[in-house]
Amino acid sequence: YCGREYEQDGDFNIRITCVDNTEKILPISFTKGGRKLEDKATEGEISQMRSVVGSLAWIARQVRPELSYLCSKMQSCVGVAQVKHLAACNKILQYAIRTSHRGLTYKAGMFEFDEAIMVTVTDASWANDIKVVDDKVFPRRSQYGRINGLGHPDLWDKEDGGFHVIAWKSALIKKQCSFTFRAETQGMGYGTEAGIQLRAILVWTKGQFTQKNWEDECAKHMRHVWFTDCQSLSDYLKNPVPAAWRG
Repeated sequence: YCGREYEQDGDFNIRITCVDNTEKILPISFTKGGRKLEDKATEGEISQMRSVVGSLAWIARQVRPELSYLCSKMQSCVGVAQVKHLAACNKILQYAIRTSHRGLTYKAGMFEFDEAIMVTVTDASWANDIKVVDDKVFPRRSQYGRINGLGHPDLWDKEDGGFHVIAWKSALIKKQCSFTFRAETQGMGYGTEAGIQLRAILVWTKGQFTQKNWEDECAKHMRHVWFTDCQSLSDYLKNPVPAAWRG
Protein backbone atom coordinates (compact mmCIF):
# COMPACT_ATOMS: atom_id res chain seq x y z
CA TYR A 1 0.00 0.00 0.00
CA CYS A 2 1.61 3.29 -1.18
CA GLY A 3 5.01 1.60 -1.46
CA ARG A 4 4.85 -0.09 1.92
CA GLU A 5 4.22 -3.70 2.98
CA TYR A 6 1.81 -4.32 5.86
CA GLU A 7 1.65 -7.60 7.74
CA GLN A 8 -0.42 -8.64 10.74
CA ASP A 9 0.48 -11.84 12.58
CA GLY A 10 -1.67 -14.22 14.57
CA ASP A 11 -1.26 -12.14 17.72
CA PHE A 12 -2.51 -9.04 15.86
CA ASN A 13 0.89 -7.33 15.90
CA ILE A 14 1.38 -5.11 12.83
CA ARG A 15 4.66 -4.77 10.95
CA ILE A 16 5.35 -2.21 8.21
CA THR A 17 8.32 -2.38 5.83
CA CYS A 18 9.52 -0.95 2.49
CA VAL A 19 11.50 -3.93 1.23
CA ASP A 20 10.52 -3.71 -2.44
CA ASN A 21 11.07 0.04 -2.81
CA THR A 22 14.41 -0.12 -0.99
CA GLU A 23 15.83 -2.90 -3.11
CA LYS A 24 14.85 -1.14 -6.36
CA ILE A 25 17.14 1.86 -5.72
CA LEU A 26 20.17 1.88 -8.01
CA PRO A 27 23.56 3.12 -6.71
CA ILE A 28 25.43 6.15 -8.07
CA SER A 29 27.53 5.19 -11.07
CA PHE A 30 30.93 6.86 -10.88
CA THR A 31 34.59 5.99 -11.24
CA LYS A 32 37.31 7.04 -8.86
CA GLY A 33 40.19 6.58 -11.30
CA GLY A 34 42.86 9.11 -10.40
CA ARG A 35 40.37 11.39 -8.65
CA LYS A 36 40.87 12.51 -5.08
CA LEU A 37 38.17 12.17 -2.44
CA GLU A 38 37.94 15.98 -2.27
CA ASP A 39 37.41 16.40 -6.03
CA LYS A 40 34.04 17.88 -6.90
CA ALA A 41 31.43 15.55 -8.35
CA THR A 42 30.18 16.12 -11.89
CA GLU A 43 26.69 17.46 -12.61
CA GLY A 44 25.61 14.00 -13.73
CA GLU A 45 26.89 12.41 -10.52
CA ILE A 46 25.19 15.06 -8.41
CA SER A 47 21.93 14.39 -10.25
CA GLN A 48 22.26 10.69 -9.47
CA MET A 49 23.01 11.47 -5.85
CA ARG A 50 19.89 13.63 -5.56
CA SER A 51 17.82 10.72 -6.87
CA VAL A 52 19.35 8.19 -4.48
CA VAL A 53 19.10 10.48 -1.46
CA GLY A 54 15.53 11.43 -2.34
CA SER A 55 14.50 7.78 -2.56
CA LEU A 56 16.23 6.92 0.71
CA ALA A 57 14.70 9.95 2.42
CA TRP A 58 11.21 8.77 1.44
CA ILE A 59 11.90 5.34 2.93
CA ALA A 60 13.34 6.92 6.06
CA ARG A 61 10.18 9.00 6.50
CA GLN A 62 7.96 5.95 6.05
CA VAL A 63 9.48 3.15 8.13
CA ARG A 64 13.21 3.67 8.79
CA PRO A 65 13.84 6.33 11.46
CA GLU A 66 17.47 5.23 11.85
CA LEU A 67 18.19 6.41 8.29
CA SER A 68 16.88 9.93 8.95
CA TYR A 69 20.16 11.51 10.05
CA LEU A 70 22.17 9.91 7.25
CA CYS A 71 19.69 11.17 4.65
CA SER A 72 19.66 14.65 6.19
CA LYS A 73 23.46 14.69 6.13
CA MET A 74 23.57 13.75 2.46
CA GLN A 75 20.85 16.27 1.56
CA SER A 76 22.80 19.07 3.23
CA CYS A 77 25.90 18.52 1.08
CA VAL A 78 24.51 17.24 -2.23
CA GLY A 79 24.80 20.66 -3.87
CA VAL A 80 28.56 20.74 -3.27
CA ALA A 81 29.11 16.98 -3.38
CA GLN A 82 32.61 15.59 -3.68
CA VAL A 83 33.78 12.11 -4.61
CA LYS A 84 33.81 11.14 -0.92
CA HIS A 85 30.12 12.04 -0.64
CA LEU A 86 29.27 9.85 -3.63
CA ALA A 87 31.05 6.93 -2.00
CA ALA A 88 29.35 7.61 1.35
CA CYS A 89 25.94 7.76 -0.30
CA ASN A 90 26.49 4.39 -1.97
CA LYS A 91 27.55 2.88 1.36
CA ILE A 92 24.36 4.16 2.99
CA LEU A 93 22.36 2.62 0.15
CA GLN A 94 24.18 -0.69 0.55
CA TYR A 95 23.33 -0.68 4.26
CA ALA A 96 19.68 0.16 3.55
CA ILE A 97 19.37 -2.69 1.03
CA ARG A 98 21.20 -5.14 3.30
CA THR A 99 18.74 -4.34 6.10
CA SER A 100 15.67 -3.78 3.89
CA HIS A 101 13.62 -6.12 6.10
CA ARG A 102 13.77 -3.59 8.93
CA GLY A 103 10.74 -1.46 9.63
CA LEU A 104 8.23 -0.54 12.31
CA THR A 105 6.40 -2.99 14.57
CA TYR A 106 3.26 -2.11 16.50
CA LYS A 107 2.55 -4.68 19.20
CA ALA A 108 -1.09 -5.36 19.98
CA GLY A 109 -2.38 -4.75 23.49
CA MET A 110 0.60 -2.66 24.56
CA PHE A 111 -1.74 -0.06 26.07
CA GLU A 112 -5.32 1.17 25.81
CA PHE A 113 -5.73 3.87 23.15
CA ASP A 114 -8.00 5.99 25.37
CA GLU A 115 -5.37 5.93 28.14
CA ALA A 116 -2.33 6.63 25.95
CA ILE A 117 -0.16 9.69 26.46
CA MET A 118 1.83 11.67 23.90
CA VAL A 119 5.57 11.00 24.12
CA THR A 120 8.28 13.26 22.68
CA VAL A 121 11.96 12.30 22.63
CA THR A 122 14.54 14.83 21.39
CA ASP A 123 18.30 15.05 21.03
CA ALA A 124 20.76 17.41 19.36
CA SER A 125 24.39 17.57 18.30
CA TRP A 126 26.39 20.76 18.48
CA ALA A 127 28.33 22.47 15.68
CA ASN A 128 29.39 19.30 13.87
CA ASP A 129 27.47 19.73 10.61
CA ILE A 130 27.34 22.12 7.66
CA LYS A 131 24.65 24.10 5.87
CA VAL A 132 24.87 24.79 2.14
CA VAL A 133 23.11 27.80 0.61
CA ASP A 134 23.71 28.66 -3.06
CA ASP A 135 26.85 26.48 -3.09
CA LYS A 136 28.24 28.36 -0.07
CA VAL A 137 29.21 26.20 2.90
CA PHE A 138 28.37 27.41 6.40
CA PRO A 139 30.14 25.31 9.04
CA ARG A 140 29.43 24.68 12.75
CA ARG A 141 25.74 23.94 12.30
CA SER A 142 23.84 21.81 14.78
CA GLN A 143 21.52 18.89 14.08
CA TYR A 144 18.46 17.81 16.00
CA GLY A 145 16.33 14.69 16.03
CA ARG A 146 12.86 14.01 17.39
CA ILE A 147 10.59 11.02 17.87
CA ASN A 148 6.92 11.41 18.70
CA GLY A 149 4.53 8.65 19.56
CA LEU A 150 1.84 7.18 21.76
CA GLY A 151 2.92 5.58 25.01
CA HIS A 152 1.67 3.68 28.02
CA PRO A 153 0.56 6.02 30.85
CA ASP A 154 3.29 4.52 33.08
CA LEU A 155 5.84 6.51 31.08
CA TRP A 156 4.56 9.65 32.81
CA ASP A 157 6.30 8.86 36.09
CA LYS A 158 8.07 5.51 35.62
CA GLU A 159 11.02 4.28 33.58
CA ASP A 160 9.24 1.46 31.74
CA GLY A 161 6.25 1.44 29.43
CA GLY A 162 5.17 0.54 25.92
CA PHE A 163 5.63 3.06 23.12
CA HIS A 164 4.39 3.25 19.51
CA VAL A 165 6.42 5.50 17.19
CA ILE A 166 4.19 7.58 14.91
CA ALA A 167 6.43 10.47 13.77
CA TRP A 168 10.13 11.34 13.60
CA LYS A 169 12.56 13.73 11.97
CA SER A 170 16.25 14.64 11.80
CA ALA A 171 17.25 18.04 10.42
CA LEU A 172 19.57 21.00 10.78
CA ILE A 173 18.61 23.59 13.39
CA LYS A 174 17.78 26.79 11.52
CA LYS A 175 19.70 29.12 13.82
CA GLN A 176 23.40 28.76 14.55
CA CYS A 177 23.81 27.64 18.16
CA SER A 178 26.69 29.03 20.18
CA PHE A 179 26.65 26.24 22.77
CA THR A 180 25.18 22.78 23.44
CA PHE A 181 22.39 23.90 25.76
CA ARG A 182 20.94 26.13 23.04
CA ALA A 183 21.03 23.32 20.48
CA GLU A 184 19.29 20.93 22.89
CA THR A 185 16.69 23.59 23.71
CA GLN A 186 16.00 24.30 20.03
CA GLY A 187 15.63 20.57 19.38
CA MET A 188 13.25 20.20 22.29
CA GLY A 189 11.22 23.14 20.97
CA TYR A 190 10.84 21.52 17.53
CA GLY A 191 9.96 18.15 19.04
CA THR A 192 7.38 19.36 21.54
CA GLU A 193 5.72 21.58 18.93
CA ALA A 194 5.25 18.53 16.70
CA GLY A 195 3.96 16.56 19.69
CA ILE A 196 1.42 19.26 20.55
CA GLN A 197 0.11 19.24 16.98
CA LEU A 198 -0.13 15.43 16.90
CA ARG A 199 -1.90 15.41 20.26
CA ALA A 200 -4.45 17.93 18.95
CA ILE A 201 -5.15 15.65 15.96
CA LEU A 202 -5.62 12.60 18.19
CA VAL A 203 -7.87 14.46 20.62
CA TRP A 204 -9.90 15.69 17.65
CA THR A 205 -10.38 12.10 16.43
CA LYS A 206 -11.91 11.33 19.84
CA GLY A 207 -14.38 14.18 19.45
CA GLN A 208 -12.88 16.08 22.39
CA PHE A 209 -11.28 18.94 20.47
CA THR A 210 -12.59 22.50 20.84
CA GLN A 211 -11.45 25.56 18.91
CA LYS A 212 -11.47 27.75 22.02
CA ASN A 213 -8.34 27.36 24.17
CA TRP A 214 -7.55 24.21 22.22
CA GLU A 215 -4.09 23.67 23.73
CA ASP A 216 -5.44 23.70 27.29
CA GLU A 217 -8.36 21.49 26.32
CA CYS A 218 -6.07 18.96 24.60
CA ALA A 219 -3.81 18.89 27.65
CA LYS A 220 -6.80 17.95 29.81
CA HIS A 221 -7.61 14.94 27.64
CA MET A 222 -4.07 13.70 26.89
CA ARG A 223 -0.87 14.21 28.84
CA HIS A 224 2.39 14.96 27.02
CA VAL A 225 5.71 13.76 28.47
CA TRP A 226 9.09 14.99 27.17
CA PHE A 227 12.38 13.06 27.21
CA THR A 228 15.88 14.50 26.78
CA ASP A 229 19.39 13.25 27.54
CA CYS A 230 20.53 16.82 28.31
CA GLN A 231 20.65 16.98 32.12
CA SER A 232 21.04 20.77 32.22
CA LEU A 233 17.92 21.25 30.08
CA SER A 234 15.96 18.77 32.18
CA ASP A 235 17.02 20.50 35.40
CA TYR A 236 16.07 23.90 34.01
CA LEU A 237 12.61 22.76 32.90
CA LYS A 238 11.92 21.18 36.30
CA ASN A 239 13.29 24.14 38.28
CA PRO A 240 10.35 25.87 40.05
CA VAL A 241 11.91 29.35 39.65
CA PRO A 242 11.87 29.54 35.81
CA ALA A 243 8.60 27.59 35.82
CA ALA A 244 7.01 30.34 37.91
CA TRP A 245 8.54 32.98 35.66
CA ARG A 246 7.09 31.29 32.56
CA GLY A 247 3.66 31.35 34.25
